[in-house]
Amino acid sequence: MKILNHIEKFKYDKNRQKIFVMSMETPYYGRGRYKALLTKREYFDFVLDYHLDSDVPLIYTYSFFNFSTPALPTKEKGQNGRGLVAAFISNCKATNERLKYLKKLKKYIDIDSYGKCVHNKDIYEEDKVDFEKEHLDLLRTPTHVEKTNIIRKYKFTLSFENCNDRDYVTEKFFQPLEVGSVPIFYGTPNIADFAPKHSYINVNDFESPKALADYLKYLDQNDEAYESYLEWKKRAAVGDFDENFKRLIELGKIDHTCHLLKRIKNLWINPYLKEWDRKDVPKEERACRYC
Repeated sequence: MKILNHIEKFKYDKNRQKIFVMSMETPYYGRGRYKALLTKREYFDFVLDYHLDSDVPLIYTYSFFNFSTPALPTKEKGQNGRGLVAAFISNCKATNERLKYLKKLKKYIDIDSYGKCVHNKDIYEEDKVDFEKEHLDLLRTPTHVEKTNIIRKYKFTLSFENCNDRDYVTEKFFQPLEVGSVPIFYGTPNIADFAPKHSYINVNDFESPKALADYLKYLDQNDEAYESYLEWKKRAAVGDFDENFKRLIELGKIDHTCHLLKRIKNLWINPYLKEWDRKDVPKEERACRYC
């Protein structure tokens, strides 16, 4: 952060060197802790971040995700004392009021909260992972496996981001999608750009937490209506993905460094700049340095 905040003083040979900034965090995280990602952008040749229109998008659909993974049968969800909705929130100081919404929603429906915020549920023994014996890679950590072990047994999972910035969609959304728990999303307005059609529930589609709770109760009592949110998984099982979602998955499969090196040599261009002319953001406000 010291370098980033004073990047204008950074010494390098501009004739033969390129400088890029990479971050998967939002500039608004921690009450603007990473604000320099916005204010110092002009000093970088390339930007790698979560925006779909950056030079190289850093998508949270990690290479190990398998979205063709079948969901548990509906009747097997919510068993052994589990509730209808799972939640994992441990940053209790997010500025987008997600915790406030969670507390209001909890008045009308049972939510098992495993995170530090509004904690009311501990991990079941059967879902735990041996952190010493389990050998996993840097991204697919024992914590990730433990979390997905839990949420696959719930009909719904709260996917509440810590910021509502455009394109900011993290593993909080993709984890339940992978294992077949319907995400209840709170965050960026353009979440539709990140998901198969009819695969999630958007908080913004409801006038109040009570209205959302009533709809979740309805789905809980109507298997056919609930399972319509998982129909996309049947298509995914045979490799049939929505075109946009397929593009996200493909971007996540290849290391961002490879994309960056090709980008520098003009051998690769972000497909969201080449094939998808987004109309919600003016070109001068896009994340890439030289769109």
